[in-house]
Amino acid sequence: MFMLRQPGNLFPSYILSRLTSNSIPLPFLAAPFRTVPSRDASNHSTSSKTKAGYKKDLNSDYPGKSLEKKEYEIASAVFQTSVAEFEQLPFPRFPEFAFIGHSNVGKSSLINFLTGQPELAHVSKQPGRTRTLNYFNINKSLNFVDCPGYGYARISKEKRHEWHELTQRYFLERKNLAHVYLLIDSAITPQQIDLDCALWLHEEKVRFSLIYTKADRPLPNHPDPAANVSTFMHALRTLTKGKTNAQQFITSSILKYGREELLRHIAAERLAFDMPVLFK
Repeated sequence: MFMLRQPGNLFPSYILSRLTSNSIPLPFLAAPFRTVPSRDASNHSTSSKTKAGYKKDLNSDYPGKSLEKKEYEIASAVFQTSVAEFEQLPFPRFPEFAFIGHSNVGKSSLINFLTGQPELAHVSKQPGRTRTLNYFNINKSLNFVDCPGYGYARISKEKRHEWHELTQRYFLERKNLAHVYLLIDSAITPQQIDLDCALWLHEEKVRFSLIYTKADRPLPNHPDPAANVSTFMHALRTLTKGKTNAQQFITSSILKYGREELLRHIAAERLAFDMPVLFK
């Protein structure tokens, strides 16, 4: 299982031992990507450079490219329910797509961005506010599930354990879980807790993809977002000995970047998912 540790050193000792045993030099930087332009306070539109910003194999090679707009666009999105215990999960009528990540990574903002409804999922200024599995029905054909964020220091250890236990059980036992999207903050250097989560999903054979958020927000004294993306994926490929096949997506809710590619991917996964036959 992935362990809920607080962000600290870039990698814990057991991950460092794996990396060094494979003779991968720190800081694992592959060929640098060109960056998505920073947002301009006076203009939030997407420039022509934005589309060509990141390495072509990120947002351009994904399932669903051949789908027509009517097959992936969201026509309706409504809040369904919040669940604090596994036994409270709604009847598994639709395939479910779960979103998880570190507290304050932007899960709620991403859901609002994808659905085109700025107030559908509550966006809190205080990290750690999502404490339940929050269900949103999409087009009456699938559910988005906003999972509790991990790694927020001000929440008690007991409460963090409860959230982790619920989320972990949900990932392992929910029969209609079609896909998990792990959100990574691309504005900061890769965090060990995010690598732990990605590695756990890989080892437990949970189907997942990576969504890098906040691509428009380079921070002072940090590598640019493109370098952070390169670092994270290179490290994950090393940890999994090159066996990870996680799809990667770059997003920015401010620049409206990455939405179509992600919606196409969700639609393709929905079409490919073999929904179990259930009765109630």
